[in-house]
Amino acid sequence: MTVHRPLQNAKRARGRPPNAGPLQTQIIVDNVGEYRSLKARRAPQSDISVAVNKMSRQLIQQFGWDSPLRASGVVERGEHDDSTPEEGQQKRKDETLKKVRKEVMKIWRKTLTIEAEPSIQGSPQLIDLIKTFASKPRRRQDYKIWAKSKPRPALEKEVDSRHAAALESIEPGSTPPPRVSIWNTVASEWYKLAGPKDKKVTRKQARRIHRRAMKEWEASASTMPQSPEEAIRFMERSQTFLGDLMHFFANRISGIAIVFLSGPEGSSLISEGVCNIADMPKVMHTEANPWGTKRFQHDLATQAQTLNNAKWGVTSASNLSGAGDWVENGGEDQYEARGGQIEAFQVGDGVRELETEKELSGGEEEDRDDNGDEAESSEDLSADEAADVDAVRGVEFVLPSRPLHEDAIPSRPVRAPASEQTTSQALVLSGRESQDSTVVHSANLAVEMQPGRLAAMSSAFGSQYHRREQTAEDLNESPVEYNRAFRALIAKILPRKVWLEESNTVNFLKAVPPKLSGRVSTSSACKLSLAYLSYEQSKAEELALVMKTMGASAVPTPVYTNTLYQRGFTSRWNGRADSVETRTPAKLDADVNVTLPRQWALLQPAERLDMQGCICVAPNVDMDWRNVLAPGLEGIRLLVVTTLVWAYNIKDDELTEWSSLATDMIQVLGVLLEQECLRAATSATANLSDEDDGLRPKKSARTWKKSAKLREMESRSVS
Repeated sequence: MTVHRPLQNAKRARGRPPNAGPLQTQIIVDNVGEYRSLKARRAPQSDISVAVNKMSRQLIQQFGWDSPLRASGVVERGEHDDSTPEEGQQKRKDETLKKVRKEVMKIWRKTLTIEAEPSIQGSPQLIDLIKTFASKPRRRQDYKIWAKSKPRPALEKEVDSRHAAALESIEPGSTPPPRVSIWNTVASEWYKLAGPKDKKVTRKQARRIHRRAMKEWEASASTMPQSPEEAIRFMERSQTFLGDLMHFFANRISGIAIVFLSGPEGSSLISEGVCNIADMPKVMHTEANPWGTKRFQHDLATQAQTLNNAKWGVTSASNLSGAGDWVENGGEDQYEARGGQIEAFQVGDGVRELETEKELSGGEEEDRDDNGDEAESSEDLSADEAADVDAVRGVEFVLPSRPLHEDAIPSRPVRAPASEQTTSQALVLSGRESQDSTVVHSANLAVEMQPGRLAAMSSAFGSQYHRREQTAEDLNESPVEYNRAFRALIAKILPRKVWLEESNTVNFLKAVPPKLSGRVSTSSACKLSLAYLSYEQSKAEELALVMKTMGASAVPTPVYTNTLYQRGFTSRWNGRADSVETRTPAKLDADVNVTLPRQWALLQPAERLDMQGCICVAPNVDMDWRNVLAPGLEGIRLLVVTTLVWAYNIKDDELTEWSSLATDMIQVLGVLLEQECLRAATSATANLSDEDDGLRPKKSARTWKKSAKLREMESRSVS
């Protein structure tokens, strides 16, 4: 027996005319403004229903009850329209009204969807290709979410106990086991002992986090960036995809494939591939021609920055530029800011506490944004996090970082005018005069120089170089993914440089955001910390810092920096002395706001300084610091720690000088890192050339002799 569906409820087949006629459709589209305004202000569903009912009744009044969606013209109302309808007639009118309401709602939604679509759409094939190569988000382990749902002192105590026992049992010279591995083991064991209710809540939270991550992953391939930060995050996530793509094309074309990406804030990414040849090592283009690559990369970044200034406008707060986000070309992570790296870019300090089961199951909670998957504790450097680190590894910021205010640095370096100060004063301020000179000479001024003190009139920076006032927004600015970048760098440095942990530098830098919040720009402090760790991660030779004396002082200043080794090089958030006379060995110099920037200026190349010994030129890779600012326990770490301790004890009138010093240190660390990267690439190319020379067949040293048969043939021919 065949069951026929009613004609009015049957689904419209392909090729059939639409449910609403052209006149009705035009009227509905013309009145979409009310629906658009309701959606824009997130009006409740009841208000939207009122608007839909109003539009539906208007159509019925114009085209009648018989066929309001398909009528060809307006129908005049008869006298019987005002009479009370019968029961069957009322039922048909209710069905008609319901059908009209449904069509009005469908057309309005479709109209808004078309308006919301971006003008530029990516190729569907390319989007599918990106999804094929891009790695999908993985669901986090349930035990991690459970362990981070709330503070668990007992668990942490157990981890510390097992970690201490593991450290005691290792053999001398072997690598100590990381605490994160023991933490994962203990958390997994404790989660298995948790109750069924806790496990149910945890699984529900894990599914929600993974579902949101998948939605973001699906949308990341096709959506247009709404900010420079989103563009840089997409660039970071594209590295693996582009690398695989370049190797694929290089093998298919039997040659070399390389792509340069340049985005906002000087962000740049190079992905390259070389075809496979048996018994021959792969030499990338960036290794064979490092200087040419750097030159082209810089020119491309400059042009891209011009385009982004026109697109986004010159922003007054740049959170992603700077040497703190610098990444070594084609290799190990040197993070930023961003940053970085980078990825952009807001991550909390820990997973949010799990709500009650009732809140987790609520529909309203489903729509709430939750970044718990991205926020992990400082100990939990899992495989998921390592994968994220790899994704950020190739992005670098090739343009010099600009300050938070665009007009803080001129387009070209400006030398401070010499004015009335004489050459003798310049020599004293730069520390180049003999120690017999105790007076700063000037046409209208004579200031006596005391040991350990400098004239307050002097600044280590030129009048137009990095001079900026900090605002309230700077003081309250949150660090950008500092915790994640910090953990990633520490995980790579500690196996080689155990002294970072022994000197308490790890805990010291880890506490930068909470310690300096509200005192100085947290963003600048975090960038300085990451820039220093990136420099320590490089393979540059570790050397001791040799500080210079200033004027008549016989002891290099700041004294706090010079005597840090007497306290075992331990990094501490010490206080600040009220005066030179009341200073103790564990306190910061009272005049650190003068001595520290001046000491930094003394350690710079001469081409960066003006006649007064002030820094007036931005650093670049062509300058030579002569290993003065080398990494290591006794190296530039001492200056970085002193700078951060100064920020912890800063006064209101010192914010500008500290910001200038921090910004310049970030730039210099980035340049030093780039120089080390170029030296490593040049060395690798030279070693490869030597290996190629070794593969050439050598000429045999054996003396060639005639065989007996050949001598016999020659003797016969002669006879």
